[in-house]
Amino acid sequence: HGENRGSGAKFKYFFDKDLKAKNDTIKSDSIFMKIYDGERLIRSLSSKVPKEKGIHTWNWRMREKGADRPSREINKSKRESSGVQVLPGTYRAVLEYGNTTSETSIMIQDDPRIDELTTADRKSKYDAQKRLESLSTTVSGITEQLAEKKKKAETFLKMIKDKDKKAYKEQIKKTDSIIKGIEKEQNKYFGTPDKRQGITRNPEVTVMNRIGLANQYISSRQGPQTTTETQLYNQAKDLAEKRILESQRWLTANWDPFVIEMKEITIDIWE
Repeated sequence: HGENRGSGAKFKYFFDKDLKAKNDTIKSDSIFMKIYDGERLIRSLSSKVPKEKGIHTWNWRMREKGADRPSREINKSKRESSGVQVLPGTYRAVLEYGNTTSETSIMIQDDPRIDELTTADRKSKYDAQKRLESLSTTVSGITEQLAEKKKKAETFLKMIKDKDKKAYKEQIKKTDSIIKGIEKEQNKYFGTPDKRQGITRNPEVTVMNRIGLANQYISSRQGPQTTTETQLYNQAKDLAEKRILESQRWLTANWDPFVIEMKEITIDIWE
């Protein structure tokens, strides 16, 4: 009769709140925890400096750094995303505050209650998740380009509208068209926005649909990875490569000439 043990790997550390006062070279108000698999940095975490002197706890959820996630909007977050769960093994943890560091190691073990997964199964699942993360990063590269170009076009549109709607009537029309073209390209990855209310279903097959479905199967498989997971990954990869090529061709055929033409009005925003 009592409390269940909390999830994650817990580290205890002692912090002296007067450390900053004693060392004026420390400018940051944060402390950092870096996790290494051998020499490979797999996770970088940060936390505000504790307010009190004493022993504190840091919880690591036993996950590596995550991949960049595709988005319609420009990602302004500086926080490191969470990725796949680490394999059993010994990991090195380094706590940093200014030039002061403290190091320890932690052993991650299999849950003895789960016997469906062998070491080989876990490694196969880990590798499949990392491949999917790599694909997500590749897709994120093009979706970030589209988001940035859309934002720039919207800023330019507002600028010329505020300046003189009549004088820049043709440029406004072309900029509107470019923004709609970018949105059409974004829909290939995320689907057409649906403003209907209630329970609806979008029949579109998008890149993120494919990636999400592959991730669902790969992550939930309790046992050896099967041909189903491989097939779903390949379908996501094939569609992603096709859409990325289409978007690159669209940008070359439409965005580049648009920028050249609009530079005749103002050059600053396009640099």
